[in-house]
Amino acid sequence: MASLSRRYADALLAVTEAEGSTPGVEKDLLLLGEALESKELRAFLENPAVPRGTKAEALVKALAAAGGESAHPRTRRFLEVLLDRGRIRLLPELCARFHELALEARGEAEGELFSHGPMETEEVRALEETLTGMTGKKVRLRNTVDRDLLGGFVIRLGDRMFDASLKGRIQALGARLKGLPVERLAGGGLDALSPGN
Repeated sequence: MASLSRRYADALLAVTEAEGSTPGVEKDLLLLGEALESKELRAFLENPAVPRGTKAEALVKALAAAGGESAHPRTRRFLEVLLDRGRIRLLPELCARFHELALEARGEAEGELFSHGPMETEEVRALEETLTGMTGKKVRLRNTVDRDLLGGFVIRLGDRMFDASLKGRIQALGARLKGLPVERLAGGGLDALSPGN
């Protein structure tokens, strides 16, 4: 199903890039993605007894309720294609996938920054600049509070993870300790951990 979603998202992006409608369609699909977090709406759309026109109307109303003034004509046409082909169940994944592809086309990336408490705006910007330099893409981070983190932070950027949490550091130290002979630990104390040893 992921590869099918990818194909639809790729095809939609090719069309929207050619006609300059990517920003409008991306905005619509982001709003629809939020609306589709409702299990009731998803069940309604996937119900074969509900007529196609009623489903299309429900999607437009869901988009308006989520904050969209009116759906872009390209968004409407795309939703009609999904309904006609019986592929509406792909829509939640398609919304997320299209956003990723649109970001990629603009040379941008979004990531999640997990920390024990909210981080200062300056700290988040510094991390974004560092990651922008590392990836070559303009990185934007969403700061999410994770009370399970005792200190430090964890960043998820696409399929990459950067762990600078206290727990991550302790685990890395544990891995280093496992690789040292017992006699060096016993005889050398903490000196056995120095970079030169």
